[in-house]
Amino acid sequence: MSPSLLFSLKPPSRLPPGADVHQAGSWAEQVVAHHLWRRGHRTVAHRWVGPDKSDIDLIAANRHYLLFCEVKLRTDPEVFWEDVLNEERLRRFAGSVGQYLRETSQRMVSIRCAAFLVRPNNHPPTVEVMPDYINLRTVPGWRGRLLPQEVLRDLS
Repeated sequence: MSPSLLFSLKPPSRLPPGADVHQAGSWAEQVVAHHLWRRGHRTVAHRWVGPDKSDIDLIAANRHYLLFCEVKLRTDPEVFWEDVLNEERLRRFAGSVGQYLRETSQRMVSIRCAAFLVRPNNHPPTVEVMPDYINLRTVPGWRGRLLPQEVLRDLS
């Protein structure tokens, strides 16, 4: 079954009780994939890992761009963006995106990078979006074009 179908047929149910970190992360990525599918994106890759062990949680696409997603799951309502994102994560994520683009020979495509914070306390879970997760000029080797902000409105 293709990743698009795997992550879009139905919304994920509640976070399984007692889920370990890997299961919980995969569940959050499914929530985001479904969230994006409902907004016209298809899943291109899930948990992509590069040769240097760098990773991207989710890669989606629509007719305008490739979307690289960093997905975080937090149950504590007091945790905010500044608690889960830092400069080191931004640098590693930009390097992973650059590596994916080099490996797939897609350096000239339009791309976006977004972070998603999934809060499982509600049903359905809450998905918060940070549309411009990184400055695209920091992605090594990327030569595509920047898209206007209005193109990103379809993420929320």
